[in-house]
Amino acid sequence: MGFIEENPFARVPLVKLEQQIIQPFSAQQVELLLASQDRATLTGCRNYALFLFLLDTGVRASDCVSVELEDVDWERHRVRALNGKGKKQRWVGVSDRTLGALRGYIKRYRGVEPGALFRSSKGQALRSHALNVILQRLSARLGLKKVHPHRLPP
Repeated sequence: MGFIEENPFARVPLVKLEQQIIQPFSAQQVELLLASQDRATLTGCRNYALFLFLLDTGVRASDCVSVELEDVDWERHRVRALNGKGKKQRWVGVSDRTLGALRGYIKRYRGVEPGALFRSSKGQALRSHALNVILQRLSARLGLKKVHPHRLPP
């Protein structure tokens, strides 16, 4: 055993994989997703606000579930996203419609105590995997294919 002078893989060509652009949902599919949520229930109200939040901001799933109630700037129509790539902080804008949905969710189900903005039905912080499960179950029910957070267009 010993040290080698040069990298034996230096001349091995790198494999370039084809990058595919993820096609966002159409406007009709987005409306179908939103209309499928019964806002009279905890999960429907939360999911409605969650989908609008993702549509407005375009944040990654991990950014979305890391947002806390204190990160919402109600007056300036923006939310602080903390866990982006490289742990960078940034502000993302939200519409009146999204703020209204968030207010309804907080008033009727979540409450005003500090912590994660989006919570599970058991009151725990929603996780990225749970967000994917919500979308997968919904896609099966609505007959949509390849449903995941990145297909929600900003």
